[in-house]
Amino acid sequence: MEKITYKQYEDMYIDTIINYLKSASPKERHQLVQGWNWDSNSEVLTWIANDPSTDKATALKMYWMAAPGYYKQYASIEDVPKYAVGDYNFVINIETKYVSGFYKNHNFAFDPDNDEQGEGWTAAYPNLETKSEIPAVMYEKLTGEEVAPNNELEDGIPLHIYNELIQLYERIDPKL
Repeated sequence: MEKITYKQYEDMYIDTIINYLKSASPKERHQLVQGWNWDSNSEVLTWIANDPSTDKATALKMYWMAAPGYYKQYASIEDVPKYAVGDYNFVINIETKYVSGFYKNHNFAFDPDNDEQGEGWTAAYPNLETKSEIPAVMYEKLTGEEVAPNNELEDGIPLHIYNELIQLYERIDPKL
Protein backbone atom coordinates (compact mmCIF):
# COMPACT_ATOMS: atom_id res chain seq x y z
CA MET A 1 0.00 0.00 0.00
CA GLU A 2 1.43 3.34 -1.07
CA LYS A 3 2.03 5.79 1.77
CA ILE A 4 0.89 9.41 1.54
CA THR A 5 1.56 12.69 3.32
CA TYR A 6 -0.98 14.30 5.60
CA LYS A 7 -1.47 17.05 3.00
CA GLN A 8 -2.22 14.44 0.35
CA TYR A 9 -4.71 12.84 2.73
CA GLU A 10 -6.44 16.18 3.35
CA ASP A 11 -6.70 16.87 -0.39
CA MET A 12 -8.06 13.38 -1.07
CA TYR A 13 -10.48 13.68 1.88
CA ILE A 14 -11.91 16.94 0.51
CA ASP A 15 -12.11 15.61 -3.06
CA THR A 16 -13.86 12.42 -1.91
CA ILE A 17 -16.54 14.26 0.03
CA ILE A 18 -17.09 16.94 -2.61
CA ASN A 19 -17.41 14.25 -5.29
CA TYR A 20 -20.06 12.60 -3.11
CA LEU A 21 -21.86 15.94 -2.64
CA LYS A 22 -21.97 16.61 -6.39
CA SER A 23 -24.41 13.73 -6.81
CA ALA A 24 -25.99 13.80 -3.33
CA SER A 25 -29.59 14.85 -2.95
CA PRO A 26 -30.37 18.15 -1.20
CA LYS A 27 -31.56 16.09 1.79
CA GLU A 28 -28.26 14.18 1.93
CA ARG A 29 -26.38 17.48 1.84
CA HIS A 30 -28.53 18.81 4.67
CA GLN A 31 -27.86 15.68 6.71
CA LEU A 32 -24.13 16.03 6.10
CA VAL A 33 -24.30 19.54 7.57
CA GLN A 34 -26.35 18.27 10.53
CA GLY A 35 -23.75 15.67 11.41
CA TRP A 36 -20.59 17.45 10.28
CA ASN A 37 -17.63 17.52 12.64
CA TRP A 38 -16.92 21.25 12.71
CA ASP A 39 -13.32 20.56 13.68
CA SER A 40 -12.88 19.03 10.23
CA ASN A 41 -11.73 20.78 7.11
CA SER A 42 -13.98 23.73 6.26
CA GLU A 43 -13.50 23.46 2.48
CA VAL A 44 -16.38 21.00 2.26
CA LEU A 45 -18.78 23.41 3.98
CA THR A 46 -17.48 26.27 1.85
CA TRP A 47 -18.23 24.22 -1.26
CA ILE A 48 -21.82 23.70 -0.02
CA ALA A 49 -22.17 27.40 0.85
CA ASN A 50 -20.98 28.45 -2.61
CA ASP A 51 -23.28 26.10 -4.52
CA PRO A 52 -26.45 27.93 -5.62
CA SER A 53 -28.42 24.65 -5.54
CA THR A 54 -27.97 24.45 -1.74
CA ASP A 55 -31.28 24.57 0.08
CA LYS A 56 -31.97 27.78 2.03
CA ALA A 57 -32.48 25.78 5.22
CA THR A 58 -29.12 24.07 4.77
CA ALA A 59 -27.41 27.42 4.29
CA LEU A 60 -29.19 28.92 7.29
CA LYS A 61 -28.27 25.92 9.45
CA MET A 62 -24.60 26.21 8.43
CA TYR A 63 -24.70 29.91 9.23
CA TRP A 64 -25.98 29.38 12.76
CA MET A 65 -23.75 26.38 13.39
CA ALA A 66 -20.78 28.60 12.47
CA ALA A 67 -21.59 30.85 15.45
CA PRO A 68 -22.31 34.22 13.81
CA GLY A 69 -22.98 35.76 17.23
CA TYR A 70 -19.34 35.25 18.09
CA TYR A 71 -18.11 37.00 14.94
CA LYS A 72 -20.47 39.94 15.36
CA GLN A 73 -18.25 41.19 18.18
CA TYR A 74 -16.02 42.50 15.38
CA ALA A 75 -16.98 45.62 13.44
CA SER A 76 -15.00 44.54 10.37
CA ILE A 77 -12.50 41.97 9.18
CA GLU A 78 -9.65 44.25 10.22
CA ASP A 79 -10.66 43.66 13.86
CA VAL A 80 -10.77 39.86 13.60
CA PRO A 81 -7.81 37.95 15.08
CA LYS A 82 -5.78 36.23 12.38
CA TYR A 83 -6.71 32.71 13.60
CA ALA A 84 -10.44 33.48 13.12
CA VAL A 85 -10.39 35.21 9.72
CA GLY A 86 -11.34 32.08 7.77
CA ASP A 87 -14.36 31.36 9.96
CA TYR A 88 -15.38 35.02 9.96
CA ASN A 89 -15.26 35.04 6.14
CA PHE A 90 -17.31 31.83 6.05
CA VAL A 91 -20.06 33.43 8.16
CA ILE A 92 -20.07 36.65 6.13
CA ASN A 93 -20.09 34.70 2.86
CA ILE A 94 -23.23 32.77 3.81
CA GLU A 95 -24.87 35.88 5.28
CA THR A 96 -24.23 37.90 2.10
CA LYS A 97 -25.46 35.14 -0.18
CA TYR A 98 -28.53 34.45 1.96
CA VAL A 99 -29.59 38.09 2.22
CA SER A 100 -29.11 38.61 -1.54
CA GLY A 101 -31.33 35.66 -2.46
CA PHE A 102 -28.51 33.46 -3.76
CA TYR A 103 -30.17 30.34 -2.34
CA LYS A 104 -33.29 29.84 -4.46
CA ASN A 105 -34.19 26.27 -3.45
CA HIS A 106 -36.31 25.94 -0.35
CA ASN A 107 -37.64 22.53 0.59
CA PHE A 108 -36.59 22.03 4.20
CA ALA A 109 -37.51 23.47 7.56
CA PHE A 110 -35.09 25.14 9.91
CA ASP A 111 -35.75 27.20 13.01
CA PRO A 112 -32.62 28.92 14.37
CA ASP A 113 -34.35 29.21 17.77
CA ASN A 114 -35.24 25.51 17.97
CA ASP A 115 -33.78 23.21 15.34
CA GLU A 116 -34.57 19.53 14.70
CA GLN A 117 -32.25 18.56 17.56
CA GLY A 118 -33.73 21.10 20.00
CA GLU A 119 -30.79 23.50 19.68
CA GLY A 120 -31.44 27.23 20.07
CA TRP A 121 -28.64 28.81 18.04
CA THR A 122 -29.69 32.45 18.35
CA ALA A 123 -29.09 32.52 22.10
CA ALA A 124 -25.36 31.81 21.77
CA TYR A 125 -22.84 34.41 22.97
CA PRO A 126 -25.25 36.67 24.89
CA ASN A 127 -22.42 38.33 26.82
CA LEU A 128 -20.44 39.54 23.82
CA GLU A 129 -20.75 43.16 22.80
CA THR A 130 -22.16 43.28 19.28
CA LYS A 131 -20.34 45.56 16.84
CA SER A 132 -22.29 44.51 13.76
CA GLU A 133 -25.81 43.14 13.58
CA ILE A 134 -27.06 39.84 12.29
CA PRO A 135 -29.62 40.69 9.58
CA ALA A 136 -33.22 40.10 10.68
CA VAL A 137 -33.86 37.63 7.85
CA MET A 138 -31.27 35.28 9.36
CA TYR A 139 -33.52 34.86 12.43
CA GLU A 140 -36.59 33.87 10.40
CA LYS A 141 -37.91 30.34 10.78
CA LEU A 142 -38.14 28.39 7.53
CA THR A 143 -41.02 26.00 6.99
CA GLY A 144 -40.81 22.87 4.88
CA GLU A 145 -39.91 19.21 5.24
CA GLU A 146 -38.42 18.38 8.62
CA VAL A 147 -35.10 16.60 8.10
CA ALA A 148 -34.22 14.30 10.94
CA PRO A 149 -30.55 13.55 11.52
CA ASN A 150 -29.53 10.27 9.90
CA ASN A 151 -27.99 8.03 12.55
CA GLU A 152 -26.58 5.78 9.84
CA LEU A 153 -24.06 8.47 8.93
CA GLU A 154 -20.73 9.18 10.60
CA ASP A 155 -20.02 12.93 10.88
CA GLY A 156 -22.74 13.37 8.23
CA ILE A 157 -20.88 11.10 5.81
CA PRO A 158 -22.27 7.79 4.46
CA LEU A 159 -20.51 4.86 6.13
CA HIS A 160 -19.00 3.46 2.93
CA ILE A 161 -17.32 6.80 2.24
CA TYR A 162 -16.34 7.24 5.87
CA ASN A 163 -14.68 3.81 5.81
CA GLU A 164 -12.81 4.77 2.61
CA LEU A 165 -11.53 7.86 4.42
CA ILE A 166 -10.40 5.76 7.40
CA GLN A 167 -8.45 3.49 5.05
CA LEU A 168 -6.96 6.54 3.40
CA TYR A 169 -5.97 7.95 6.79
CA GLU A 170 -4.18 4.72 7.62
CA ARG A 171 -1.93 5.29 4.59
CA ILE A 172 -0.42 8.46 6.09
CA ASP A 173 3.28 8.15 6.74
CA PRO A 174 4.31 10.65 9.45
CA LYS A 175 7.85 10.55 8.08
CA LEU A 176 6.75 12.00 4.73
